[in-house]
Amino acid sequence: MRGRLSLQLMREISMNKAFGAVLVVLAAMLVVLLLVAEFVLPNYVSRLGRQLAKDLSVISGDAEATPRIPAEAVRSNEFAFVFHPVPGAETTKVAGVIGPDATGGFLVVEQTDTSFAGGDLLPLLESRGMKIPADPHGGIRQLMEIDGALIGLFGLARDNCIFAALIDLDRLEFVDEFPCMDTSQGYIGLNNMGGGYAVQDDFLLMALGTGSDVAWSAQGTTSQDPQSPYGKVLRYDIVRSGQGVTLANRRIYSSGVRNPQGFAMIDGLVLEVEHGPMGGDEINLIQEDANYGWPLYSAGSQYNQGDLNSFAPPDSSFSNPMATFVPSIAPSDISECPSLIANRYDTADCVIVSALRGQSIFIVLGDFAQERIWSVERIELGIRLREVFVHDDTLYLVPDDAQVLRTEIHALACNRDFPCGRE
Repeated sequence: MRGRLSLQLMREISMNKAFGAVLVVLAAMLVVLLLVAEFVLPNYVSRLGRQLAKDLSVISGDAEATPRIPAEAVRSNEFAFVFHPVPGAETTKVAGVIGPDATGGFLVVEQTDTSFAGGDLLPLLESRGMKIPADPHGGIRQLMEIDGALIGLFGLARDNCIFAALIDLDRLEFVDEFPCMDTSQGYIGLNNMGGGYAVQDDFLLMALGTGSDVAWSAQGTTSQDPQSPYGKVLRYDIVRSGQGVTLANRRIYSSGVRNPQGFAMIDGLVLEVEHGPMGGDEINLIQEDANYGWPLYSAGSQYNQGDLNSFAPPDSSFSNPMATFVPSIAPSDISECPSLIANRYDTADCVIVSALRGQSIFIVLGDFAQERIWSVERIELGIRLREVFVHDDTLYLVPDDAQVLRTEIHALACNRDFPCGRE
């Protein structure tokens, strides 16, 4: 009897050992699967897998800590965006925003402003027989900062003349005055003046729109007139002296633009966004002596007046856009990407485009030197955006009728080569 009990006990022990060995094998397989998920499939890794890898000292807890993403975050495919209104930086319809300064404050200049650091602009205009016309949308269209000096692009009127001018806002002096626009064949819109700009060492590139919604009007075709500054990217020498900064020696750098809104400098390249007519908004690589085709070529239409020729033939002397938006998004500005986004796509060039009508930002990736755009990701925000810029690697947005927004960005995919983002 005792022998039979011993034999039965030994069998039970053997079975328990076998069962235990199976559990060990299953546990080891689970650990392997979790580690594979951690390192091979970072987009789908579980919190349990991350914690287990940390407990086993396979990865660093500090490098892999995932910040809590607020519920109000707007998510893209790879990132979550949280927007923080900047106190005291209220906006209506801005001509430009400068800052932040050392205290975190911003200079917000509205399109209707007439009082600046140099004083009240209206007496200067009155002394020259000029005024700011309410129609067609006069006032300051673009604020430019050059070495701390502020220069405004204005839409003005005098007698029967509607024209654009550059004014130094610190000294209240005219920097440049452009010819009268031809109003005989269609409505003039000073909100079509553009004003995108970029500073390159000792010269300024500034885009001046046609000022007309009508493609084949006398004013609309100025973009193809080599004698007219309208519809052109203009180049100025920057003259620095003890009295400050001024501009000199204006000349045409490139032509065939319609309503150019924003410029961005990316690795020595100048990218531009501009409004097309009804559709056909564009991203262009700005190059010297290039002709971008307006009004001969556009992917848009002439506001119920018929289609335009869409794209220039490859063997023509005209430059086609890098990308077009149909229907229109009304792109307002373009900026480099903050490093968290740029590093995620480190084999691509990266810019962010803001939009008025589209009420979104767009992450645009490509090989810009080759004029190739590979990807455009739309992130809808539901607010009209007039400017986008990066300062100290922080992304800022400037909406209409709100406040300047400081953007906190979090990465959704985290691994040892691409840590999660923090504010």
